Amino acid sequence: MSPLVLTGAGVSIEDVAAVARDACKIEVTPTVVERLGKARKVLDEAAAGGQQIYGLNTGLGANLGTAVEGDAGAFQRQLLDGRGAAVGNALPAQLVRAAMFARIAMLSAGGSGLSPHVFAALVDLLNAGVHPVMPSLGSIGAGDLVLMTAIAHTLIGEGDADYQSRRMPSGADDGAPRPGPPGAEGRPVADQRLGCFHRGGCAGAG
Repeated sequence: MSPLVLTGAGVSIEDVAAVARDACKIEVTPTVVERLGKARKVLDEAAAGGQQIYGLNTGLGANLGTAVEGDAGAFQRQLLDGRGAAVGNALPAQLVRAAMFARIAMLSAGGSGLSPHVFAALVDLLNAGVHPVMPSLGSIGAGDLVLMTAIAHTLIGEGDADYQSRRMPSGADDGAPRPGPPGAEGRPVADQRLGCFHRGGCAGAG
Protein backbone atom coordinates (compact mmCIF):
# COMPACT_ATOMS: atom_id res chain seq x y z
CA MET A 1 0.00 0.00 0.00
CA SER A 2 1.31 3.43 -0.94
CA PRO A 3 1.91 5.87 1.94
CA LEU A 4 -0.77 8.41 2.63
CA VAL A 5 0.63 11.90 2.09
CA LEU A 6 -0.42 14.66 4.48
CA THR A 7 -0.55 18.16 3.08
CA GLY A 8 -2.37 19.88 5.93
CA ALA A 9 -5.50 20.23 3.82
CA GLY A 10 -7.62 17.70 5.68
CA VAL A 11 -8.21 13.95 5.49
CA SER A 12 -11.14 11.70 4.71
CA ILE A 13 -12.85 8.93 6.65
CA GLU A 14 -11.28 6.53 4.16
CA ASP A 15 -7.84 7.90 5.05
CA VAL A 16 -8.47 7.31 8.75
CA ALA A 17 -9.67 3.77 8.05
CA ALA A 18 -6.59 2.99 5.93
CA VAL A 19 -4.21 4.09 8.69
CA ALA A 20 -6.19 2.52 11.54
CA ARG A 21 -7.20 -0.79 9.98
CA ASP A 22 -4.62 -1.43 7.29
CA ALA A 23 -1.56 0.10 9.01
CA CYS A 24 -1.03 2.43 6.07
CA LYS A 25 2.07 4.54 6.65
CA ILE A 26 1.97 8.30 6.37
CA GLU A 27 4.31 10.85 4.85
CA VAL A 28 4.39 14.60 5.26
CA THR A 29 5.08 17.16 2.53
CA PRO A 30 7.92 19.68 2.99
CA THR A 31 5.27 22.41 2.97
CA VAL A 32 3.80 21.03 6.19
CA VAL A 33 7.20 21.01 7.90
CA GLU A 34 7.87 24.56 6.74
CA ARG A 35 4.47 25.71 7.99
CA LEU A 36 5.07 24.11 11.39
CA GLY A 37 8.44 25.79 11.69
CA LYS A 38 7.03 29.21 10.87
CA ALA A 39 4.17 28.81 13.35
CA ARG A 40 6.56 27.77 16.10
CA LYS A 41 8.77 30.79 15.41
CA VAL A 42 5.77 33.11 15.70
CA LEU A 43 4.78 31.45 18.99
CA ASP A 44 8.27 31.72 20.46
CA GLU A 45 8.58 35.36 19.45
CA ALA A 46 5.18 36.21 20.90
CA ALA A 47 5.99 34.50 24.20
CA ALA A 48 9.37 36.21 24.36
CA GLY A 49 7.61 39.53 23.90
CA GLY A 50 5.37 38.92 26.89
CA GLN A 51 2.20 37.93 25.05
CA GLN A 52 -0.01 35.45 26.90
CA ILE A 53 -0.04 32.03 25.19
CA TYR A 54 -2.69 29.61 26.42
CA GLY A 55 -1.13 26.62 28.17
CA LEU A 56 2.42 27.88 27.56
CA ASN A 57 2.71 30.83 29.88
CA THR A 58 -0.86 30.87 31.24
CA GLY A 59 -2.96 28.44 33.19
CA LEU A 60 -5.78 26.44 31.63
CA GLY A 61 -9.55 26.75 31.86
CA ALA A 62 -10.57 28.95 34.77
CA ASN A 63 -6.88 29.79 35.29
CA LEU A 64 -6.56 31.33 31.84
CA GLY A 65 -5.77 34.72 33.32
CA THR A 66 -3.06 33.36 35.62
CA ALA A 67 0.46 33.93 34.34
CA VAL A 68 2.92 31.04 34.60
CA GLU A 69 6.42 32.01 35.59
CA GLY A 70 9.57 30.03 36.23
CA ASP A 71 10.19 26.51 34.94
CA ALA A 72 8.05 25.96 31.82
CA GLY A 73 8.99 22.28 31.79
CA ALA A 74 7.72 21.75 35.32
CA PHE A 75 4.44 23.44 34.43
CA GLN A 76 3.97 21.30 31.33
CA ARG A 77 4.78 18.19 33.34
CA GLN A 78 2.13 19.21 35.85
CA LEU A 79 -0.41 19.60 33.04
CA LEU A 80 0.38 16.15 31.70
CA ASP A 81 0.41 14.33 35.03
CA GLY A 82 -2.70 16.13 36.24
CA ARG A 83 -4.67 14.91 33.25
CA GLY A 84 -3.27 11.40 32.89
CA ALA A 85 -6.06 9.86 34.92
CA ALA A 86 -7.87 7.64 32.42
CA VAL A 87 -9.04 4.24 33.65
CA GLY A 88 -10.71 1.12 32.30
CA ASN A 89 -9.80 -1.36 29.60
CA ALA A 90 -7.30 -0.26 26.99
CA LEU A 91 -8.70 0.85 23.64
CA PRO A 92 -8.05 -1.53 20.71
CA ALA A 93 -4.97 -0.76 18.64
CA GLN A 94 -7.10 0.28 15.66
CA LEU A 95 -8.82 2.98 17.67
CA VAL A 96 -5.51 4.18 19.09
CA ARG A 97 -4.07 4.39 15.58
CA ALA A 98 -7.13 6.32 14.43
CA ALA A 99 -6.77 8.74 17.36
CA MET A 100 -3.05 9.24 16.69
CA PHE A 101 -3.69 9.85 13.00
CA ALA A 102 -6.51 12.31 13.73
CA ARG A 103 -4.16 14.22 16.02
CA ILE A 104 -1.37 14.23 13.43
CA ALA A 105 -3.74 15.33 10.66
CA MET A 106 -4.98 18.24 12.77
CA LEU A 107 -1.42 19.28 13.69
CA SER A 108 -0.36 19.17 10.04
CA ALA A 109 -2.49 22.27 9.40
CA GLY A 110 0.30 24.15 11.18
CA GLY A 111 -1.62 26.32 13.62
CA SER A 112 -0.71 24.64 16.89
CA GLY A 113 2.80 26.01 17.38
CA LEU A 114 4.22 22.51 17.85
CA SER A 115 7.84 22.17 16.70
CA PRO A 116 8.51 20.19 13.50
CA HIS A 117 10.70 17.66 15.34
CA VAL A 118 7.96 16.91 17.89
CA PHE A 119 5.46 16.48 15.07
CA ALA A 120 7.92 14.14 13.34
CA ALA A 121 8.19 12.08 16.52
CA LEU A 122 4.43 11.54 16.49
CA VAL A 123 4.53 10.47 12.85
CA ASP A 124 7.46 8.12 13.48
CA LEU A 125 5.66 6.55 16.44
CA LEU A 126 2.59 5.77 14.33
CA ASN A 127 4.58 4.53 11.33
CA ALA A 128 6.66 2.25 13.56
CA GLY A 129 3.52 0.60 14.93
CA VAL A 130 4.17 1.70 18.52
CA HIS A 131 0.75 2.29 20.07
CA PRO A 132 0.36 3.95 23.48
CA VAL A 133 -1.78 1.93 25.86
CA MET A 134 -4.80 4.24 26.12
CA PRO A 135 -7.38 3.49 28.83
CA SER A 136 -10.91 3.89 27.57
CA LEU A 137 -12.61 5.94 30.31
CA GLY A 138 -12.02 9.43 31.60
CA SER A 139 -13.05 13.03 31.09
CA ILE A 140 -12.54 16.36 32.84
CA GLY A 141 -15.10 18.11 30.71
CA ALA A 142 -12.82 18.55 27.70
CA GLY A 143 -13.72 15.56 25.56
CA ASP A 144 -10.89 13.04 25.25
CA LEU A 145 -8.15 15.14 26.86
CA VAL A 146 -7.60 12.59 29.63
CA LEU A 147 -7.34 9.69 27.19
CA MET A 148 -4.95 11.44 24.82
CA THR A 149 -2.32 12.05 27.51
CA ALA A 150 -1.17 8.47 26.83
CA ILE A 151 0.40 9.68 23.58
CA ALA A 152 2.47 12.37 25.30
CA HIS A 153 3.53 9.92 28.01
CA THR A 154 4.80 7.45 25.41
CA LEU A 155 6.73 10.18 23.62
CA ILE A 156 8.64 10.99 26.80
CA GLY A 157 9.30 7.32 27.54
CA GLU A 158 6.64 6.81 30.20
CA GLY A 159 3.53 4.69 30.48
CA ASP A 160 3.04 1.52 28.46
CA ALA A 161 2.87 0.89 24.72
CA ASP A 162 1.91 -2.00 22.45
CA TYR A 163 4.36 -3.11 19.78
CA GLN A 164 3.79 -6.19 17.63
CA SER A 165 1.04 -7.33 20.03
CA ARG A 166 3.38 -7.04 23.03
CA ARG A 167 2.69 -4.65 25.87
CA MET A 168 5.81 -3.10 27.37
CA PRO A 169 7.00 0.01 29.22
CA SER A 170 7.45 2.90 26.81
CA GLY A 171 10.99 3.47 28.06
CA ALA A 172 12.11 -0.18 27.96
CA ASP A 173 15.33 -1.05 26.16
CA ASP A 174 14.00 -4.02 24.22
CA GLY A 175 14.63 -3.21 20.58
CA ALA A 176 11.21 -1.71 19.86
CA PRO A 177 11.47 1.45 17.73
CA ARG A 178 11.05 4.66 19.71
CA PRO A 179 12.02 8.31 19.53
CA GLY A 180 15.41 9.32 20.94
CA PRO A 181 16.35 9.82 24.59
CA PRO A 182 14.51 12.43 26.69
CA GLY A 183 15.38 15.93 25.59
CA ALA A 184 16.85 14.80 22.28
CA GLU A 185 15.42 15.76 18.95
CA GLY A 186 12.41 13.51 18.55
CA ARG A 187 11.02 13.72 22.08
CA PRO A 188 8.79 16.64 23.09
CA VAL A 189 10.75 19.51 24.57
CA ALA A 190 9.61 20.67 27.97
CA ASP A 191 7.16 23.34 26.86
CA GLN A 192 5.36 21.33 24.14
CA ARG A 193 3.79 18.40 25.98
CA LEU A 194 0.36 20.03 25.95
CA GLY A 195 0.40 20.18 22.15
CA CYS A 196 0.74 16.41 21.94
CA PHE A 197 -2.60 15.68 23.56
CA HIS A 198 -4.76 18.80 23.74
CA ARG A 199 -7.81 18.87 21.47
CA GLY A 200 -9.72 15.88 20.19
CA GLY A 201 -8.27 12.76 18.66
CA CYS A 202 -10.26 9.96 20.24
CA ALA A 203 -13.52 11.80 19.65
CA GLY A 204 -12.73 12.09 15.95
CA ALA A 205 -11.58 8.49 15.78
CA GLY A 206 -14.80 7.19 17.26
